[in-house]
Amino acid sequence: MRTTPYNKIPSVAEWKKDSSVSLARRINDPVLARIDNLLAAFSKTKDAGETLYIQCELYFASNYWLRNFKQANNMTTMNAKREPAIRALFRCVVKKLAFAFDCGVQALPNALELYFGRSLSEHGKRLDASNFHYFVKRAELEKFKLRFKAGRVYQLPWRDYMKNKDVKIKPANSDIIHDQTQGVDKGNKFLRTNWACFVMSMSRDLYMAPHFGQLKESSSGSGVIPKYHSSHLAGLPVLCSGSILVKDGWVQGLRNDSGHYQPTNSHLVNVLEHLQMMLVNLKGIEVVDYGGALWADGEDFLSSRGNWATAVTRARRNSPEMRQWEIDIKTKYKGGRGTAFRPLVEEHYANMTTGPKQGGLYYLWEKAYREVAIALSEVDKSFWTKAGEKPFPPPPPSRRGRSAPSAPKNSQSKFQRTKNAWDSGAIWKK
Repeated sequence: MRTTPYNKIPSVAEWKKDSSVSLARRINDPVLARIDNLLAAFSKTKDAGETLYIQCELYFASNYWLRNFKQANNMTTMNAKREPAIRALFRCVVKKLAFAFDCGVQALPNALELYFGRSLSEHGKRLDASNFHYFVKRAELEKFKLRFKAGRVYQLPWRDYMKNKDVKIKPANSDIIHDQTQGVDKGNKFLRTNWACFVMSMSRDLYMAPHFGQLKESSSGSGVIPKYHSSHLAGLPVLCSGSILVKDGWVQGLRNDSGHYQPTNSHLVNVLEHLQMMLVNLKGIEVVDYGGALWADGEDFLSSRGNWATAVTRARRNSPEMRQWEIDIKTKYKGGRGTAFRPLVEEHYANMTTGPKQGGLYYLWEKAYREVAIALSEVDKSFWTKAGEKPFPPPPPSRRGRSAPSAPKNSQSKFQRTKNAWDSGAIWKK
């Protein structure tokens, strides 16, 4: 029987050897069987997020055993001779989790409850063994769940690490998951840069995970299993799904662009209500509609209960600069008798590209097109329809007085290729 502490999580063989007792059957102790299966699942985990989740389950299961093995009704199933081995495992897990959650040993229970709530492990008489396949699948899902603390978002560090390397809980970043999605499925073009897919369950649990499209299997027969919005919760009903932008734990963008569930604007309201309840500051969150046609501030969108016209109007009234810009646009348009729509868009786009750029050129052109259309919607309601349509091709990039470089033999110059792409609109076909 083991009496010395573990320096790392033991293998299944080492654990069973250390916790074995003569003439005592492991199957008679359901909590011990649960620990056995958790360690088997630990050996199957693929990354740090799954590893950390299973360590949390090991904490609850071993702690439950140590708190209950002396009770008279448990002595026939929980053999006291196993206590040294289970205590050694418990202390090893505590040490690793205290490091991961950056807290003291005494504060660990509060840290786990704050982070996980009460979603880990059933306790008491309902505690069952569950096979290791269950824990592997559960860990694969739980590593993508978003947790909130004081308005900031955290996620298990699911990225590929060496399995035995100790890691800390860090704020969530959607760009990491976006890169994972693009790395596996390079043909995936629907996600905006640095955004990642999310799903919110009926119980208001939020998951942010990679989204893989139709993937071909490799010649060896192995491949990546496709994952869609419907995959994360096995096709169950959801309150909302789409894509989300999270930077260093702060939510910056939200969009209901899910082809599987096709959520409405009211479903976006569900997410914003939940974020508000989690103390997330909605001011400054960019809410984008299903087709990417309209933008609104999160606070304004929630206040308007998903009504885009009201949300956009409220945003304009809150910004003196935007109000003045709209007045100028309407004055120049003169109800269709002044400057045409396209020159107004080009002028707005040119102003956006002067100085620090808030996004790529395509994003700025798209934004300029729709902002002008929305501004003119009070003059002509047909512009609401235009705001939802794909923008016409932008003007070619300016050479700013420089002469075009000479073209290499038998090929077009880079400038000419770029100009042709802009003129034809091919550069925007993403």
